[in-house]
Amino acid sequence: MTAPGASFRRPARTCTVPPTSDASTTSLAYKGGGPALAAVVSGEVQVGFSNVPQSARMVEANRLRPIGVSSLKPSRALPGVPPVAEAGVPGFEFSGWHGLLAPKGTPPAIVELLNRKLRQTLADPVVVARFEKGGLDPIASSPSEYAEFLGKELEKWRRVIRERNIRAE
Repeated sequence: MTAPGASFRRPARTCTVPPTSDASTTSLAYKGGGPALAAVVSGEVQVGFSNVPQSARMVEANRLRPIGVSSLKPSRALPGVPPVAEAGVPGFEFSGWHGLLAPKGTPPAIVELLNRKLRQTLADPVVVARFEKGGLDPIASSPSEYAEFLGKELEKWRRVIRERNIRAE
């Protein structure tokens, strides 16, 4: 299994195959997404991870076959490609996210203004199309919903680190 960069190697190895799976993998870190994808295209490795923008051209040229997306839900950027959890590895999830944050102590009125403007921006079909072209599925949420999401993410990764005895390399 390829992974773009050394920082990705440990999470890919420890999180992509649930402990309950019979699957076995060996993670290989490459010096970026390009070399990792080249290794998959050439047959040097059997499977690899990549983001949509980096792999889209090779998928369109039939040089790569998408097997699944790493999120729990299908991606609008790759219609017809199921989540990996539905494509053979139950429990699989490894997805990134981006969020808008402000310093602690930011006045609530400013937080509300920023959130309102962000929601307005993400309601624009042109903006959504640009995100989707980049392989991102934009989701607007309230500050409290985002705080709840962050709390769940922190707990999830703490549990994974603890259960798999992950140490900094």
